[in-house]
Amino acid sequence: MLKLVIYMRKSAFPIAHFFIIAAAIFLVYSNTFEAPFIFDDQANITLNPYVKIDNLSWDSLKNVSTLSPNKRRWLSNVSFALNYYFTGLNVFGFHLVNIVIHLTTAFSFFLLTKFTLNLNVFDGFTKKTEVALVATLIWAVHPLQTNGVTYIVQRMTSMAALFYIWSLLCYALARISGSFVKRTILFASSIFAWVMALLSKENSGMLPFMIIGYEFFFLQKVNHEGRKKILMFSGFVFLVFAAISFLYLGSNPFAKILAGYNLREFNLYQRLLTETRIIFHYLSLLFLPLPSRLSITHNYPISTGFLAPPSTMVAFWGLLLLTFLSFYLFKRDRLISFAIFWFLGNLVIESSVIALDLVYEHRMYLPAMFLILAIVAKGYRLGSIRTSSVRLFFIIIIILLSFFTWQRNTTWKSEISIWTDEINKDPNSMLANNNLGVAYLRDGQFVEAEKYLLGAITLGNNDSRKDLNYVFKKNLANAHYNLGLVYSAKQDYPKALQETLLALEIDPLSPRPLVTLGKIYAKINQHELAYESYRKAADKGLATADLYIDWAISSFHIGRIDASISLLQSAINLAPNRPDAHYNLGVAYSKKGMHAKAQQEMIRAMKLRQKN
Repeated sequence: MLKLVIYMRKSAFPIAHFFIIAAAIFLVYSNTFEAPFIFDDQANITLNPYVKIDNLSWDSLKNVSTLSPNKRRWLSNVSFALNYYFTGLNVFGFHLVNIVIHLTTAFSFFLLTKFTLNLNVFDGFTKKTEVALVATLIWAVHPLQTNGVTYIVQRMTSMAALFYIWSLLCYALARISGSFVKRTILFASSIFAWVMALLSKENSGMLPFMIIGYEFFFLQKVNHEGRKKILMFSGFVFLVFAAISFLYLGSNPFAKILAGYNLREFNLYQRLLTETRIIFHYLSLLFLPLPSRLSITHNYPISTGFLAPPSTMVAFWGLLLLTFLSFYLFKRDRLISFAIFWFLGNLVIESSVIALDLVYEHRMYLPAMFLILAIVAKGYRLGSIRTSSVRLFFIIIIILLSFFTWQRNTTWKSEISIWTDEINKDPNSMLANNNLGVAYLRDGQFVEAEKYLLGAITLGNNDSRKDLNYVFKKNLANAHYNLGLVYSAKQDYPKALQETLLALEIDPLSPRPLVTLGKIYAKINQHELAYESYRKAADKGLATADLYIDWAISSFHIGRIDASISLLQSAINLAPNRPDAHYNLGVAYSKKGMHAKAQQEMIRAMKLRQKN
């Protein structure tokens, strides 16, 4: 491997570097192609009816873009729909696209780092291509990236990063271009890529500030005229950022931000304090990414004051120190100075005032890039006399990181394995217990499913937060709801009704328990009650093909044939290729004596079943 790296270092062809990056990425992610959909994958992909397109019409793509759960992430939503169109819900296709996006992002980062190290501010710096390659490999195979690559729905993060880096690269190329035409094309490409990044994920809104930083740190001369240009550019960027904020948050963004805390167990003050500690937690994962420390959902304790816990005060002063170092190191080590600016700046949207979940590893996908580059560059500078030793050191680091990533990815082999891993790391996580119970339910292991769902309910009832916020109540309601599904699958309908009604009592806003109640009532032939349950679910805003089909069947059983026909037509409008919808519509038409239409629908149902 050492000879291979030396050969690549001497090679002048970027394609050679592309292949070594590709080989490393496909190697460490080769055991993920069968990893299942999990957690947020369900709402955004497998249970999202708009993703399941059977044509590439404008209406289909518009619906999946704007009606999916993450309504502003148009491009990400369309990518999921295209995956479904070509490969259905075969996870192999989704993982292949995720890995290709990660590879393209890594190679784009390589091109950006190589370009950056060749700027005038780095004159005298040697082995620039090798440093760029090593930094890219470390970033690409780092275990922290698994949540952005193996976790299918986090394609949103990697897609945004891809366009983010391309936008910055196009801007940088435009700034040194001597041709007006090329400069114009590159600037336009930079804006286009930024829009694509915004349509992938909202954290791309920080890109203009990163461009200002890149301009100030690497491109603009540090004199009066240069500072004047930066200030003017900054003013323009702030206006653009304000416009985007109003677009996303409305005319009163502060009220919108504060309203988000009504659904949280923490307030704005507590979130800001907690995030100071989380930022250093992210750094600890960057430097010590053992698989035993990685998690999908870190159950991070909340800071309620500067000394509660005491590490909050330490983290607060540490954050101020990092900010100070970004300024202090500007003339001493421009790359480390910018890396700190890049790291903190790219965490602003997701780790500051907006009432998001506190911590996710995929939030380090972008911020880690220039930190890794700065560390690698510093290593090569300090070891300039013993280059072979430095090279060997980084090769060992890359091998270790690759092994950790491979090992972490083995955890993703099934829903049961990933949630078992989460519980091993945090046995008191109600979310992990609930999700492990659901995983066992899907696998048909009802005894284990009941065990973990009862455990989740016990943890929820013993938690003082259960009366504090809607999100916690919703999680507790989900545990009861899922336990109801277990009992229903075991045909213990009295217990199934009891748990589902408890879920509805805890979370009366959710239509899901009503749908399950309808199904249970239908199984025990109480179709009037089933009909009412489905109607109430529709009144709460639920409008899916599944609901309309089940509702239509109950309508049919209580003699409301016209209502059944109308509901099945609504189902077909939403999902034209559902054979069960056409079949039941045929039955309803037959009951009405409309035999020609009945035969037509039966034939359609048969053809669709054969096609599927």
